[in-house]
Amino acid sequence: MSRSDQGDKLEELFERAKQAVEQGRNAFELSEDDVARARLCCYAFRTQTIGLFSAAAELAKKNRPQEMDWHYMLPTALALQALGCLDVPTDHRAALGLLPAYLKLFDDLTAWITPLSIDWEEAAEYAAALERWREQLAARGGLWVARDDRVDSWQAYKVPGLEVRILPLVYMQRHSWNVAQLGPESVGRTFHFHRAGVEIHFGFSPLHGLTVLGNCAAEVREGYAMPIPSGVLHGFDTLREGTHLLPFTFGSTRFGGWGIFADVQPQSVRSSELRRVALDDPAMNGSAFIERVLRDAAANPSGERVVVIPATRTQTPGVGGLELSVCAARRAVPLTRPRDVIVSLRHGSATIRVGPVTCDVRAGDHWGVPANMEAELIPTGDEPAVWLEVELVP
Repeated sequence: MSRSDQGDKLEELFERAKQAVEQGRNAFELSEDDVARARLCCYAFRTQTIGLFSAAAELAKKNRPQEMDWHYMLPTALALQALGCLDVPTDHRAALGLLPAYLKLFDDLTAWITPLSIDWEEAAEYAAALERWREQLAARGGLWVARDDRVDSWQAYKVPGLEVRILPLVYMQRHSWNVAQLGPESVGRTFHFHRAGVEIHFGFSPLHGLTVLGNCAAEVREGYAMPIPSGVLHGFDTLREGTHLLPFTFGSTRFGGWGIFADVQPQSVRSSELRRVALDDPAMNGSAFIERVLRDAAANPSGERVVVIPATRTQTPGVGGLELSVCAARRAVPLTRPRDVIVSLRHGSATIRVGPVTCDVRAGDHWGVPANMEAELIPTGDEPAVWLEVELVP
């Protein structure tokens, strides 16, 4: 299906959902594909809770004294953020409740910012960012596919108390995949812990820095994956010039994806004063050289999932644990899982099907598959597709 056809399908869903709501939330007018596509859209909107919707709230707070229209934009932005706190329904309520709420508030936000963009450059840039996001969502028919090799400033969130900006990539019911943007000013100012959240930090070449876990620091010059239990100090000091992008997954059965609820406890730490160990030291909690893992998987593209980091490495009572797996294949592989899964394609290219949506992806793309939704990955090209999967195990 072409991008224009995907966009048409999405707009048709939006219209049917609005009509069904006007008819007293008539669920009988919606197909199973409509419900599945609505669920995917809700997850896409949720991704922007700390992205575009947070940026809108900050714009409104900053400019409200100067322009009355900003006063009306603030509650709209806050309401969009509040929707991110809700679970995405697994049935018709996604199409008749949550999705229409997102659409109404998103349209209101666009309506407020458009006239302001005539005279305000900052507002014009934000309005353009909203339009880009909507176009990208339409191009994939409602499935949000995000890349980890760049940071859109309007979708990035400055973490209070840290010199870190977070770009949300994929947000599922209880876990997310994100990218942290670090610079020279971030050295010594990334360290923190979570009271009710677990993480896996990643590094992909080129990189050079110190990854910190507890009272230990490991120097890394090649790709790694580091599991982080709840309550444990962690962070990263980059030793390279320029910007460093640090992908990470976050999970919490209590709080959902990173940043929807505040759970960051900044700490003042000097990595030079920590005990220096190798990445594969037991003190690093089973951290893995992830690029070696990916190369080994590519050499044996069996289509079987292999656990790289078991959930027990981060398992925390009342929070859960993140499980990281790798898979490589030259043939179609089902992606349907009993729990939500986030997929990161690391090598090769593929066509993916998630519910009613079919689209092409390439290395660096990320997407989510809701629990029990029909999905598959079909490798394309001459090389095998190699990807990572992350689930949150209660």
